[in-house]
Amino acid sequence: MADGYRVKLAKDDRELFNLIKDEVQTDLVILDLEMPYSAGLDVLKQLLDQNPLVPIVVHTLTTDQAAHEATKMAAAFIEKRGNSIERLKTIVDEVLKKWYPHRALV
Repeated sequence: MADGYRVKLAKDDRELFNLIKDEVQTDLVILDLEMPYSAGLDVLKQLLDQNPLVPIVVHTLTTDQAAHEATKMAAAFIEKRGNSIERLKTIVDEVLKKWYPHRALV
């Protein structure tokens, strides 16, 4: 548990899709576009196609065109810089409250 959430980590896109497939309920995905062995924007598109009701927060160093495209598709986009973890926690809380307003998540 991290700050009251059950958190599962995936080292690459294959592991990510296996985790989501095996999980009974996925409330939110935090995606780094710079995952090993994958094209981050393609992974984002595939996640959205397979799980359109699950919000995705992109948290990445990328500042190129892929990042710009990701901001249009994801529930939120946070660039990794400085102490972005605190900002990430805040955004995750906000996204969960917006997507699941009538449900206690933690």
